[in-house]
Amino acid sequence: MKRGLREAVVVFSVMIGCLSIVTIAHARQAFHPPGPKPAPAPAPPSPTPEQLRNATVPGSYDKPVVMPRQMNGAHGLDAIAGKVWTLVAFGDEPVEPATRAPTISFENGRVAGFSGCNRYSGEAKETAFGVLELGALASTRMACVPAAMELETAYLTALRAVTAYTLPNDKLVLSGADGDQSKSLVFVLAPEQRD
Repeated sequence: MKRGLREAVVVFSVMIGCLSIVTIAHARQAFHPPGPKPAPAPAPPSPTPEQLRNATVPGSYDKPVVMPRQMNGAHGLDAIAGKVWTLVAFGDEPVEPATRAPTISFENGRVAGFSGCNRYSGEAKETAFGVLELGALASTRMACVPAAMELETAYLTALRAVTAYTLPNDKLVLSGADGDQSKSLVFVLAPEQRD
């Protein structure tokens, strides 16, 4: 009887072992089905120069755009360096300066301009395609008429929030991270500065 019991235990152990192997094999197939692995999805094609020339900025600036790296054969901030841009609008609202309109220019990793009453300057760098990072801005401390001071405060507040720029239709548009076009700063070049 002991021999029969031993044989039964051995047979039972072999059956359990085989069942375990079959269970593990089925589990592997569930997670890793047999056959070749599917090919990864192809990357979207890069835009053609024609598509870049006809790109648009969402919102009120749905016009063809020349992105920073393609303006006059220059790249990034170099494309707009050394030119003085004059503020003409906060988003869709035209600017009516009390005395003189604010200006901005970029050169050698710096930003500088006139803010409505005082001059300002600071660091500026492009961290990625069309992405702008402005450092702390320093400015002179002259007092002006209240309307000029209000314009200056609004302008510098908006300028400190800038994180991106585009160049739609001979304009420079600076915008913040939230993409709200109503908070954008819209500039144009003086006629004598245009190429």
